[in-house]
Amino acid sequence: MPSSKSSSPKRGDSSKRTASKSPTRVSQTGKRVPTKSGKKSTGSAVSQGKKSMTSAKSNKSVSSLQSRLLSAKKSTPEDNKPKKVIIKSPDLAALNLRTEDLSFSGLTSLPSEMFIAADTIGELDISGNNLRSVPADIHKLTELRALNLSQNSIKCTAVSDYSGLPKDLAKLKFLQIIAISECNLRFVPTVIFECVGLKRLDLSRNKFQLLPPDIGNLVELEHLDMSETSIKSLPPEIAYCERLKEINLYGNILEMLPETMRELHELTELKVNARSFHSHLDEYMNKLLRNGQIKSEHIPSVLFDIPELRTLDLDGTRINNLPEENSCKLEELYLSNNYFLNIPKGLRTLPYLVMVDISHNFLTSIPESIHEYLPNIRALRLNHNLLTSLPGNVCKLITLEELEVCNNKLTQLPSGIGNLIQLRVLRASNNRIFSLPDSICQLLDLETLEMTNNRLGELPVPLFNLSKLRHMHTYSHMKPIGLWLHKNPITEPPEVIWKGVQIAPLYHYLRRLQIRRTENLQPVKLIYIGHCETGKTTLNRTLATGKSVLSLPNEKELNNNYLSAAEKSNLMKRLPRDALIEDIEEPNRTCVASILHWQSDNAIRFCSYDLGGSEVYKVLHQHFIDKDAITLLVYNHHKLATSPDSYQEQIGYWVDLLQLHVPGAVVKLVGTHTDLAEEVSSVEVVKECVRQQVDEHNAHLATELLKLNEKIAKAQAATADTPTQQTHNLTEFDPMANILQLQYQAKQMKDLLDTPLKVEPTISLVSCTGGLQGVEELKSDIEMIAINKELIPTGQRYIPSSWQRFRSAVKKRPGYKLSWPQIKELGEKFKIRGEVLMDAVEYIHNCGDVIWLQMHHNLKNTVFHKPVRLIETLRGIIHHDLKHILDFEENKSFSSISKLSKDQFTECKRRMTEYGEISRQLLLGLWYYLPSSREQFMDMCGLIIDFELAYLIPQSDLPTSSTYCEPLLVVPWYVTAKCTSLDIDTYWNSNIEEGSREMEIVYVFGKQFPEGLFETLSTQLQQKADLRLDWANTIYIETADTKILIKRYIDSKNSQISVSIQVRNPGLRGAMQHMAQLHQTWTAILTTIPGLLWKILNYTARKVHRDRSQRLTPSSGESMGSLTPFREETQSAVPTSTIEPTACSSDY
Repeated sequence: MPSSKSSSPKRGDSSKRTASKSPTRVSQTGKRVPTKSGKKSTGSAVSQGKKSMTSAKSNKSVSSLQSRLLSAKKSTPEDNKPKKVIIKSPDLAALNLRTEDLSFSGLTSLPSEMFIAADTIGELDISGNNLRSVPADIHKLTELRALNLSQNSIKCTAVSDYSGLPKDLAKLKFLQIIAISECNLRFVPTVIFECVGLKRLDLSRNKFQLLPPDIGNLVELEHLDMSETSIKSLPPEIAYCERLKEINLYGNILEMLPETMRELHELTELKVNARSFHSHLDEYMNKLLRNGQIKSEHIPSVLFDIPELRTLDLDGTRINNLPEENSCKLEELYLSNNYFLNIPKGLRTLPYLVMVDISHNFLTSIPESIHEYLPNIRALRLNHNLLTSLPGNVCKLITLEELEVCNNKLTQLPSGIGNLIQLRVLRASNNRIFSLPDSICQLLDLETLEMTNNRLGELPVPLFNLSKLRHMHTYSHMKPIGLWLHKNPITEPPEVIWKGVQIAPLYHYLRRLQIRRTENLQPVKLIYIGHCETGKTTLNRTLATGKSVLSLPNEKELNNNYLSAAEKSNLMKRLPRDALIEDIEEPNRTCVASILHWQSDNAIRFCSYDLGGSEVYKVLHQHFIDKDAITLLVYNHHKLATSPDSYQEQIGYWVDLLQLHVPGAVVKLVGTHTDLAEEVSSVEVVKECVRQQVDEHNAHLATELLKLNEKIAKAQAATADTPTQQTHNLTEFDPMANILQLQYQAKQMKDLLDTPLKVEPTISLVSCTGGLQGVEELKSDIEMIAINKELIPTGQRYIPSSWQRFRSAVKKRPGYKLSWPQIKELGEKFKIRGEVLMDAVEYIHNCGDVIWLQMHHNLKNTVFHKPVRLIETLRGIIHHDLKHILDFEENKSFSSISKLSKDQFTECKRRMTEYGEISRQLLLGLWYYLPSSREQFMDMCGLIIDFELAYLIPQSDLPTSSTYCEPLLVVPWYVTAKCTSLDIDTYWNSNIEEGSREMEIVYVFGKQFPEGLFETLSTQLQQKADLRLDWANTIYIETADTKILIKRYIDSKNSQISVSIQVRNPGLRGAMQHMAQLHQTWTAILTTIPGLLWKILNYTARKVHRDRSQRLTPSSGESMGSLTPFREETQSAVPTSTIEPTACSSDY
């Protein structure tokens, strides 16, 4: 706040000096606090206070979340309670000095024992006593810093009178503060002007009438208080006090000020009762000034020439103009209760103004160029004038935080008022305003909107977006705060809604009204993601039903988690199929995903996909998350608050996942289990950590993009200097191919930067127990996101009736999936073709009725029109509790349906858990809950293969042993066997043909390597293999004349994951053809992940011999093809693990 006066209040004072962010502020006790520019100032010498403040702010990265969460504690009232002291002496403790407080002790003289340890006293307070003089022994207080003599009867009958204060006082060389107010003095004791080290001098409330020229001796003086001392001016010698920062002259009838004050270059605050300057004006002169017939000239011009003056109060001084040329740096200017007819042009030469009050004047208009007058304004008060409109350029005052235009004749507010994005307070009561502009709903920082006594007929519906308007018709410190609407003829909303003191009912009504007025609102897909056991399923059901749903009603019947086929069949007859499929194995855990269709109270239709959070399901999440859906990232707020190191597991991983697969998606964070959390203060820290994680990701992209652009420029310059020629030399490469690859990577990064995650700014904290804390608020937030066109651009488009019929027809088709030719055939029936057909399928996908992975390299021409059956199929192969499912004794399906003996089952289980091999019989047992006809069985196997979860093994005609069941599928995710150097020697380094050609490409990935990426590549290689071996991180394949070795490993130098592909063939052309095919397959997989950054670190070619190495010389006509730049090496036949890749690039 600006500083407050000590004089009595006057008209207009109640609204003064409340610019809470003005550069000069005062605490509750009068102590000056640092300004925004970092400058400091100090209050009066006597009435000061100290205020302790605790900050929980931290600048650490997300990795330091633990300390940040632990430091986010609730502040107590005692933390902010000011503690009063007499005089500020912050250095006393450091100097081992003490404060001697003898105030209001009834003393007539100082006690002699006080001087025993005189050199330990740093501050002496003897105010409020009956002292008439100070003894000469005062000089014994050699370390004295501050002396308070106020409210005594100190004698001083003449200018040179030393009877009250002895000359020995000047011997105190460390004395910096003297307060001698309210001592009924007629002369300033001369010895004071001999204490040349003084920095603060308080002479207030005495009867001096004149300040001696000796004041110029105090060259170190910074603060001078001469309030209520009957002086009429200051001596010109005041200019010698060059370090003065504050002068208080309140309560004096000043007649003039010396021109020498212009030399006070450090003076920032001058408190004067400027009304005294017009004491000589008569009624006739006042009339001329009021009518603007003459210009006011009675205010000393020196006030506008003090270079560093920050605050000037000219309230009620009867002025009607300001000097047009000013040299001071005023920040606060009070011009209320004057005769201004127009905004004074002199404001143009005061560019530092942040607070202007021109209330209670005669303004009829505001100039269009007001934004040029006040470029840095934060608070503008125009109350009690004659304004009929505000110019549009008021909306260009982008730094404005407070605008007051009460008691005018306004009929409307500017339509562009929403541009004032920093506005916190808008007061416009007692006008004639008929309606509020819609743009007012963009003022998201608005805390007070006062519209009392206007002519409003209705409120703008999006007003509920003003989340910081938390009160209605409420006062704080005698001023209206929040939303004020009294004395308006408002018909919409109803009066009972807007006349209360609670704003929540008003916002709830406006939200429902907004939804009812939204046209063509389409079903919205919700995606629940998060770690297991965070309460996603419970939250999903609670939102859908509006009730606490912590468990199934039939949970007792499900205590036996794994039932026999007969028991399962009986149970299926008694329980709903959806509930059975979701919870038969483990009632409280979601298997793969669950789908739930529901409708909110406001008739918004939702289709929610609740994705299982266990580790094993991470390979499937990329197929279900959707950039056009609303993603709810659910985390356990209680666990995170108590275990901050779980941030990456609960939030960090999922944010990375979304940035990787669906950049630009809408994300809403939801914290659960808040009924267990003792405090929720850590929510702000969580918000900051998420923001920082997203910002760091974008900063990394920007840095890499800059590097790429520099590299592209260098490559283009080199190409321009050297004409491109067709080359057949393996030791060279095509420069244009290199540039095209770099340009593609640059475009990818730019697209990612242009589509960051849309993380909602608020985190919803909920509890699904009894009271459903925060659930309704969350549902309301989701509804508002659903009707927001900027966030969900496809949610309100018009849908032709033919699309709805097409949608119904697709859902009724038999089977698990539809190929694109089948979709086209079906679309023809409804005359839906071409791009319109793609839009129609996308619409059905966004409604949640089908799954169409249109960006997937392998599934983009397939529509899964039975998502529930797809999930049922997937959960038989990918399951979080597979260990217990593969229990022969408990799960009777393996003996009753699969017809496996215990030995056969044991062998099948071993092959599955070690090598990922699943036999037909084992599949029948895993899919015991699904129809098992041969055609349906093969359809289900096809689904697994389509989703790249497994590859099919050709079946042998040879009979199997009694303990071995021939594998049908291999699921690479279940391969746990480790590849050893012996395996490499046995297969890769054996039977090497003399002079065979070997090629290798090493792919390096940046900060992220998606779950299941390597395994996806593994599923695409089966058609190339005659012989194949799979290990956890290695794949070996043999064809008729080619060997292929693919490895995944972590570079020990930079901890980055790399994938190397090696091809060995007797001829160069054969090696190149196989490598080109593998490269194409691998890059097709990589490009389906929009946020994945990768590079080719190394490309080598060599001729391999058994006993020696020879540099490769290509035959004529052998061409490198279109692969990226490479480096040629010669290498003997040694284990591949010993080959060190050579870096060619550092850019992704």
